[in-house]
Amino acid sequence: MAISRTKKEEIVRRLRECFTQSHIVAFVRFGGLGVAAVSALRRKLRDAGAEYIVAKKTLARRAMSEMRYAGEQPQLEGEIAFVFGYEDIVAPVRETYAAEKAHKQLVTLLGGVYERAYRGQEAMRTLATTPPREVLLGQIVGLSASPIRGTINVLSEVLRNTVRTLAAVAQSKS
Repeated sequence: MAISRTKKEEIVRRLRECFTQSHIVAFVRFGGLGVAAVSALRRKLRDAGAEYIVAKKTLARRAMSEMRYAGEQPQLEGEIAFVFGYEDIVAPVRETYAAEKAHKQLVTLLGGVYERAYRGQEAMRTLATTPPREVLLGQIVGLSASPIRGTINVLSEVLRNTVRTLAAVAQSKS
């Protein structure tokens, strides 16, 4: 069934809004994925502050060409969905990557748009496997506390050696 010109213009306008408002966009091939799996993925993405939209590739290309992203617009083959992340930058890609691992051969993270530039599959997978913000902050705190911990251990060792020496002297005199 053909889509009317006004409907196509409305879809391009909606996609353009999504591309403008999102912090990150993931391109996902989803051929053969069942309705229940797609619904579950949409629910997880919605909880992560993202949106899953399936659109005709020609209309999506038209919307992307108007965005003027850096790099070359990718060739999207097969059934393609777009995951738009509005809140967290990494969570939508992480959920998509988890769906790819759960549904091998049916879901594939192809690439996306990050920091106003097209990114390849490997760049998006790297983002997906990046630890959450809280974990990274915890690691930074641990690293910044490391020199202090080392200094305390050195000073404690000096005190322990002094106590051992005094105990040895007291032992030898008794």
